[in-house]
Amino acid sequence: MVVHAADVSTADKEKRRKTDKVDALKLARDLESNHLKAIYVPDEDLQKERNLVRFRKRLKGDLIRSKNRLKSLLKYQGINIPAQFGKGCWSYKFMNWVEQEAKKDILLQDTLLLMLEQIKSLRQLLLKTERALRKLMQTRYHEKATLLMSAPGIGRTLAMLFLLEVGDISRFKGFDPLNDLIGFCPDTDSSGDTVRDRGITTRRHKQLRSGLLQAAWRAIRIDPALMEAYQQLIKRMKPHQAIIRIARKLLRRMRAILISGIPYQKGLIA
Repeated sequence: MVVHAADVSTADKEKRRKTDKVDALKLARDLESNHLKAIYVPDEDLQKERNLVRFRKRLKGDLIRSKNRLKSLLKYQGINIPAQFGKGCWSYKFMNWVEQEAKKDILLQDTLLLMLEQIKSLRQLLLKTERALRKLMQTRYHEKATLLMSAPGIGRTLAMLFLLEVGDISRFKGFDPLNDLIGFCPDTDSSGDTVRDRGITTRRHKQLRSGLLQAAWRAIRIDPALMEAYQQLIKRMKPHQAIIRIARKLLRRMRAILISGIPYQKGLIA
């Protein structure tokens, strides 16, 4: 049995005097009382396939950091980027402009060109990773990925991320356990007559929750029913709070279409 370390009951004294012996006694105590709950362990094939989508995430992070470093160096050296390229522009014209600026300063040339070469290399590697992910989707994931992509705001990458990270959807007995994994539920602190809502939980699947929130913003522009629900919500709460509830609706529908095998239908209120 594999258990989540945070789910093992711990007294304050055990936190302050933590040793291997104390940890072993805690596990033995909870095992004897049937309080231990095993976490899901995916099969070996799924774990290996997950590596591709996780490698893509690391590549995206490396690429963003490399771009920021280059722009930071340009700013530090007093080289202003022309307004025509915009804030987030990384077109070939922009990179050619960087090359031309590098050639104007012999002392700065090598650094800028090497940084630019790193960005180009990461972009090519990311493109190859996207192709590999597209090829993986054509295997045993094709049918389920197509179903998920019928939902508004869900693209190929998010569909594959969901399938690879969540695994078999039938392992969840209902929506709430799935929602607990993604993290669209609140943390509360209640004692006696005092009830404190601490907002959306910090225990979540970071990448999936972030991806579904972005998908929800796109979905309300596509699905009239979700837009109507969003407009009703923002009458009594802030937009960033309302979109969390829309993302939860979207998650519920994703689970439903995977279980039923019926593609998403726009305009239905759920």
